[in-house]
Amino acid sequence: MRSESLLRVQTMRAQSLKKKTKLESALEKNPDSTVAANASADGDVDPTTPGARAGSWFATLASSTTSAFATKVETLDELRLDVTTANDAYEAAKVRYETIQRAMRVELPRVHARLGVILNRSFRAAQLRLKELAAAQAGAWEAVMPGCADVAALDPPPMPTPAEGVVEALARGLAGVMGAKTPAILGEKP
Repeated sequence: MRSESLLRVQTMRAQSLKKKTKLESALEKNPDSTVAANASADGDVDPTTPGARAGSWFATLASSTTSAFATKVETLDELRLDVTTANDAYEAAKVRYETIQRAMRVELPRVHARLGVILNRSFRAAQLRLKELAAAQAGAWEAVMPGCADVAALDPPPMPTPAEGVVEALARGLAGVMGAKTPAILGEKP
């Protein structure tokens, strides 16, 4: 929603600037009458065009294509109205975006705090269930193999040192578990 609103603000600003530039260009060219972008108001063929003799097939073709693609003649008042409308749309979009920003400054911290509470409760519940599951599994193994719960846990495998690669760390770890003094995988003699 916020990104859509920001996109709308940027679009409205671009349209407003485009219309303002068009108005300024029209005022520089012809400050007292109308502005035509591509064609005259009645769509007549330019007499200086080669082959544009009156009544010729080219004149008929040029007249029909010119009128089909002719742009509307706009007065300066219409251009000013377009600029005002575009500015109003830009301001409205900007106000909406700022309203969304203010709401998010208040709502996001509240939502994050609530989400933190929910996640912490969920993790705590999962921890309790996993503890119960581990106890149930230990009890099941104890029923199958009496005395297995009394065995001491193995030492955790050593962490690799920063200069050591993965293969070397695995070899060192395996050597420690198997009771060897030096890793034979690395080509060293025991």
